[in-house]
Amino acid sequence: MKSKVSIIFFWIMVAVVLFYLAASIVPSIFSSEEITVERAESIVYDETLHVVGIALRDEVSVSAASAPASVDYKVSDGDRVSISDVVATYSTVETSTADRLAIETIDRQISLLEECVSATTQYDLKTLDSRTKDAIEAYLSASGGEDLSDSLEASRDVVSYFVKRDIKATGDKSYYRQILSNCESTRTALLTGNSSRQTAINAFQAGYFSSQFDGYEFLKASENKNMNPTKLESLLSQSPQTRPSNYIGKLQHFSYWTFLCNVPASNADLFSIGSTWTIRLETPAYGTQTVTMTVASISEPMDGKVTLEFTCSSFNKALFSLRICNAQIILRSFTGFRIDKDAIRVSEGETGVYVLSGAKLVFKPVTVLFRSEEKDFVVVSPNLHSSGRELILNDSVVVGGKEVYDGKVVNIN
Repeated sequence: MKSKVSIIFFWIMVAVVLFYLAASIVPSIFSSEEITVERAESIVYDETLHVVGIALRDEVSVSAASAPASVDYKVSDGDRVSISDVVATYSTVETSTADRLAIETIDRQISLLEECVSATTQYDLKTLDSRTKDAIEAYLSASGGEDLSDSLEASRDVVSYFVKRDIKATGDKSYYRQILSNCESTRTALLTGNSSRQTAINAFQAGYFSSQFDGYEFLKASENKNMNPTKLESLLSQSPQTRPSNYIGKLQHFSYWTFLCNVPASNADLFSIGSTWTIRLETPAYGTQTVTMTVASISEPMDGKVTLEFTCSSFNKALFSLRICNAQIILRSFTGFRIDKDAIRVSEGETGVYVLSGAKLVFKPVTVLFRSEEKDFVVVSPNLHSSGRELILNDSVVVGGKEVYDGKVVNIN
């Protein structure tokens, strides 16, 4: 009797299990409902305010006595020079393109050799090997950038460390001194053969040098204080001046410069004098430059706008090229996961997303960091106190699908 009862009980349990499986699996197999998923991607999203502004510096022009036929620059744009340093030489007689390029190449060789031969700091071979490796990696990185001049400068560092290592290993500089002497003789011969009289241009003050000309050099930062929206718009509409025929370049004594822009008056409360902001500036030749700036002044509202004056002490050749440009002021930055906004759901009063785990859905609570009606995505952070249900990178988040719930077995589209 007991045996029959046990058998009956066993088959009842089997029937219950089969019914449960049928209830949870079979409907999903025959149902036409499907879901779509996307991977949870990590993102750093910046909420920005787009502006058009102008960079102002206190620049002074460097000029030749007469219009040059050719100019040979001795320093690169953005380099810091001392008073009396030679920034360029010029000739009133046109030098052929081939000879000019040859002279520029020889000048680079002379500069590199002089540095290596006259080096007073003697690194050991292990240090030189390490620095050579770093220089090669820097060259490979620069080669993938937009500015080819960076690649040229990086290649110079590689050659420099190879030469310094050879000198250290052999203990003899005579070979490189002879090459240096040959380069100097070749340069002299090229200049003599062109019958071109080279005139040196010396820096009359210390500062940062640039050979570029944009026509707004006459606008001085020190002369454009107390701006308001109307004055700034007038400044932005001014036409550039024509490049003088004897122009060689320009010098800026200090690294400080200003950036002026108008912003909607509704955003004015975000800014205060002395506050620092990260700003992305679009340069014409060097791509996007990201700098930290400080608010120096805020104008009174006018026609729904206010003028912000930012100051900055960062300085390089890319920033030296700035004038009228587009910029993005980073208002807030959010770090988290990028999720389609349709994936956000509420379950039992808690905000989260459904994630496909195997063939089942798992609800994972999240905190929405950024949401905008203009964007098709949100930025979320995982709930770190959700007992093993934290959203992680590459989770398959449910975007499309109806009647989703925790533990549901589903088909995948």
